[in-house]
Amino acid sequence: MRARDNPFRTERILEWRYRFSQGRSWPALCDRLRTMRFRGAIVGPHGCGKTTLVEDLCQQLASRGHKVDGLRINSESAGHWRRPLARLERSGLAETIVVIDGAEQIGWWQWRGVLARSQAWRGLIITTHRPGRLPVLYECRPQFEILRDMVDHLAPELSESLTDRLPELFQEHQGNLRLCLRSLYDWVAEG
Repeated sequence: MRARDNPFRTERILEWRYRFSQGRSWPALCDRLRTMRFRGAIVGPHGCGKTTLVEDLCQQLASRGHKVDGLRINSESAGHWRRPLARLERSGLAETIVVIDGAEQIGWWQWRGVLARSQAWRGLIITTHRPGRLPVLYECRPQFEILRDMVDHLAPELSESLTDRLPELFQEHQGNLRLCLRSLYDWVAEG
């Protein structure tokens, strides 16, 4: 199968946006963030939707008239986050809610400096694997139902044939949806 025909290719997966568990909503999350003075952490393990949630939250905040800007730090860029942050600060952040996706990549001592500087910003939202850096705004958890829904949406023709495989895949990757979807991509490609 050609990569562009694989239902689990990146561009198709990126179309999938964050889904709240029952009882949660964008208005409720935005209200909670407001009561937290726009300072909070989205917490959860690898591959559970933190980045998707924070991207969607940025859009929600922008649609409500807030100025939002930020940076993403991953293991490859972990040592190089200071320059992008300095660039943001030069643009003036007094009215900006700053988002740092991957804040666990910032060392504890450097984190203290970020916190001190963030007092001049409108707000600070981070994603991180464990609580502790900021009060928890939202906790993302691996959910098998989301994997099942994604497969039903992305490849409905394969859904039935994957009924037995999906729980095994979810368990094998310890709920990391990103790794589950990569495995499904490979499975379809080998076809």
